[in-house]
Amino acid sequence: MRLADAVHAVSPSAAVSLRLLPFAGGQRNIHVINNGIDVSQFTDRAPVDIRAEHGIPSDTKLVGFFGRFMGQKGFRVLIDAAAVLIERGAPRFVVVTHGDGGFVREDTEYLTSKGLRDHFVFRGLQADPGPSIAAMDVVAMPSRWEAFGLLAAEVLCSGVPLIATDCEALLEITRGSPARIVRAGSADALADALQAELANGTQALAMDYAATARARFSFRANAEQLADLLDFLVAARRRT
Repeated sequence: MRLADAVHAVSPSAAVSLRLLPFAGGQRNIHVINNGIDVSQFTDRAPVDIRAEHGIPSDTKLVGFFGRFMGQKGFRVLIDAAAVLIERGAPRFVVVTHGDGGFVREDTEYLTSKGLRDHFVFRGLQADPGPSIAAMDVVAMPSRWEAFGLLAAEVLCSGVPLIATDCEALLEITRGSPARIVRAGSADALADALQAELANGTQALAMDYAATARARFSFRANAEQLADLLDFLVAARRRT
């Protein structure tokens, strides 16, 4: 990192994390340029009919999980939250996962051991997640940490309710949005938020915020900042 002309941090919290590394103390070459997305992929997308695809009743709510099956993404927290919801007699729901790899085998065994297999559907990694996000009643993002949290931006741009954790990067993304925020690592807190959303959905608020999210998270302004940084670095090299 010290040998680099510049280190690109994709969020302010990512820059803080980099500066906390033992070998990066006092490092001055870290530049914060927020990550961004192609918002057209998450604008007015027709939802895939997941209920018909998997024989899910029309009165069953769809809770989306998108991401790798790794400890960082908090999937087991979501499993434990599902168990809490069932114990409470919450409205009918199914967790629809979109991802692959990591510890998917072990996580599947874990939820099966808790008697929850019928409450989870595994759709695998989706090359184009827009229609799948649009099909969800709510997306849960129980991450323990993130550098930026692209999924949160995608969900907010899609106009779909989001439940995210209070890790710093997600707090940055969800600030001012209608997303519900829960304590990272807490199955009870996640269950509370899911139960509230399943009972009283915030779809209207999410749709109202979507245009604001698309303006915030479009990659175009960020790409211009990155191009400016590259131009500056090239010019500095030429001078030396």
